[in-house]
Amino acid sequence: MQLAKQFGADITREKKDNVDAVIITAATDSAEPVDLGIEWCRPKGKIVVVGVADIHPDRNALWKKELELIVSKAAGPGSLDEYYEKHGVEYPVELARWSQNRNLQEFLRLLDQKLIQLDALITHQYAIDQAEKVYVDFLNNQLNNPIGVLFQYPAQSPVVRHVPLTDQKNNSIRKEVVTVSVIGAGIFGKSVFLPALSKNKNVRLNTLITHSGMNAQHVAKRFGFASCSTDVNVAFDTSTDAIIALTPHSQHASLVLKALQEKKALLIEKPLCVHPEELAEMKIVYETLSEPPVIMVGHNRRYSPHATQMKLWLSHRVNPAVMSYRVNAGFVSRDHWVHSDREGRSRIIGEMTHFIDFIQAVLNEKIVSVVAKSVTGNSTVIKNDNVIVTFSLDRGSIATLIYSAQGNRQCSREYMEIFFDGKTIVCDDFRETKLIADKKEKFKTREQALGYAQEIDAFVFALQNNCTRTSTFSEMIHTMEIAFAIESALAGECRYIVQTPKYEPIASQSEPRT
Repeated sequence: MQLAKQFGADITREKKDNVDAVIITAATDSAEPVDLGIEWCRPKGKIVVVGVADIHPDRNALWKKELELIVSKAAGPGSLDEYYEKHGVEYPVELARWSQNRNLQEFLRLLDQKLIQLDALITHQYAIDQAEKVYVDFLNNQLNNPIGVLFQYPAQSPVVRHVPLTDQKNNSIRKEVVTVSVIGAGIFGKSVFLPALSKNKNVRLNTLITHSGMNAQHVAKRFGFASCSTDVNVAFDTSTDAIIALTPHSQHASLVLKALQEKKALLIEKPLCVHPEELAEMKIVYETLSEPPVIMVGHNRRYSPHATQMKLWLSHRVNPAVMSYRVNAGFVSRDHWVHSDREGRSRIIGEMTHFIDFIQAVLNEKIVSVVAKSVTGNSTVIKNDNVIVTFSLDRGSIATLIYSAQGNRQCSREYMEIFFDGKTIVCDDFRETKLIADKKEKFKTREQALGYAQEIDAFVFALQNNCTRTSTFSEMIHTMEIAFAIESALAGECRYIVQTPKYEPIASQSEPRT
């Protein structure tokens, strides 16, 4: 009570009932704070939970007093709002007078004018290197009446942005091994890509870089990286042969441009970029380089064992092919980042390049024109997520891509058919691929084989041999141009010509293109 008076409380009382409102700032799994709030409140009072206390109140107790239970964000409006916290979009003052930023501004003003005194709240002070012991003592109730515990950093301590995790001096590295640093470790990276990368015997994992130091260190140790960092520039130093970037889509273009300018090999997740202006800048920079670095985009499906088998069956075809590719994409809400102009632009840009690239890779042809139609409606998100696109390719083949977010997830996600020379290839979700012909063949994998491990192998091969054996940077630029062409076609131009078709009949080709 004395401390409350010291900090400006007008009224203090020890009686624990009939208060108008109870504010709970506790961080606990226990339901006790909420239960106490119910006990202390007067009838028709309020309980405001600001912390993370367990909220499983006795309904009858709430009903008996007709209490109002409110959950509030501690920092105020804007907390956990991506547009607010990442992009600085402030709420109008007439809608949210005390937003997160304005709350902080007011608190700093009160500190500056010495209207708030924090000294009396600091009951314990320790050097930061004692933090672990302090937490143990606290959990064991060995601290004497703690209210505020302050950890002090050394005054001249340098900022550490690169933390070694192994003794790098003693690492014996084979000449053929490629030293790789990775930027980004989100859900996809930790669950899919990094497990595949860590199993590659021709890769040495150098530095893992994420925006969170805690996450970087935890994931780096888990997968065996030599060091971790929060500074992207560390990946571009001379200790790294190549970079793999698993970052948000909006960051791809800047990393590709930096890799081109610094001539650092890069494997970046799709898409190559999210805006046409970024693609135009890449083309300008790339064309000025006499010896550009290896740049690959993570179109992993082209490296799948199923793709390899399909290309083998197609390698001796005589006539143009007809291909159908159906994608049961699944619904993604309109407020998801993939639909954001800043972060993802659209699923056409963010995901459809996978299928554009695969069609060209399997048929060994280049798309030259696009016809696109979407469902009708007022929602751009719904229209862009439900489209049918027809492609003409430069050696006479045609392909249709059906992309829908309205299907049921019990249906396989991807299904394709290719018709040629009296034969049909059917691939079901990269699990089973069949050749239906006079002599039937079947290729099956134990699990879905989307080609991540083979993609890494192809990247390592390109680094070791200073060349790519499957795709070139100009092909990846062309794939992005097709994606932007689909957007243009859907915006009003039903047909979009990428380039005038110039091709020879398949039968006149002496050998398949590579």
